[in-house]
Amino acid sequence: SDKIRIINKGLKGRGFNVCQNCGAAEVAEQSNDDEYEVRPLIDIDRPYNFPGMISKCIHSPINVYLGHTFTTDMIVFEFELDKARINTNHTDMWILTAATTLTEAFLLAASRTLDVDFTDIKGGHRIHGTEDTAFVDIYIYDSLSSGAGYATGLWDMINPLLQNVEDVLDCNKGCATACHSCLKHYWNQRVHKRLDRFAALDLLKWGRYGDLPKPITTDEQSKIITPLIRLLIDAHPEIQSHHDQTSISISLLKTSIKLVVHPAMWAIPTRNDGALYISDKQIINALPKAFDEADKHIKRILGNSQFTGFVC
Repeated sequence: SDKIRIINKGLKGRGFNVCQNCGAAEVAEQSNDDEYEVRPLIDIDRPYNFPGMISKCIHSPINVYLGHTFTTDMIVFEFELDKARINTNHTDMWILTAATTLTEAFLLAASRTLDVDFTDIKGGHRIHGTEDTAFVDIYIYDSLSSGAGYATGLWDMINPLLQNVEDVLDCNKGCATACHSCLKHYWNQRVHKRLDRFAALDLLKWGRYGDLPKPITTDEQSKIITPLIRLLIDAHPEIQSHHDQTSISISLLKTSIKLVVHPAMWAIPTRNDGALYISDKQIINALPKAFDEADKHIKRILGNSQFTGFVC
């Protein structure tokens, strides 16, 4: 058995305000109201009363995280990521999505492999690392305190488990990211918007085989980047786009800029070839941000300030 500590950090990691006298508590929230910031729990009464108690508690709040520690059976799967080859930046839409989705796939696959009820096991993930290496730890544990032996039973079923994980991610409906036929269910609705079975499959294949996603074909790059090019042309009609069998580019003021769409998992080193490298997920999921980066890149290449930002 292992000890697990579960911590609730509140809204955006701001914790909770808890009165040391009466136990009244609230989620700590940032506010523009100076009085509220100085006096947390200002509108919160004592959470209990008893005969003879008439005075209102003069709160003495402290800001804390809430959590508890319990003993149960647990198994951890660690994925080692080479930062020179894999994008581990938390703001770039890949690693958090991949880790979250693969965790959900592991939980579904584990319940099928063990032939137990889905609610009998739980799990989560942790991302940590060093300067050159990142690690994604996916942990599965028994929901029963002290454990029921389910999680540790997976040690003898690793290959069937991993195959079931791949099967979960191979949606029979062919969905674009995730659906109720593969990954979505009531218990993980809080992360539905973050699920992407392809990102999870990329992480799984790296862990099992050391494989990175293949380059995106030029035709597929063209389909992905078309909305971005349209925005650029709408904002600056003088831009012309070019697409042949080997590359995609735009031209302006006799300057040609190559556009390259790459898998979001890839770490792209700094290059001086003048090309714009942008991930597929950024264009698909954050088009205004992709436009902003493209705009800044064009300004840098042309060395002028004729472009202005795009507001979506």
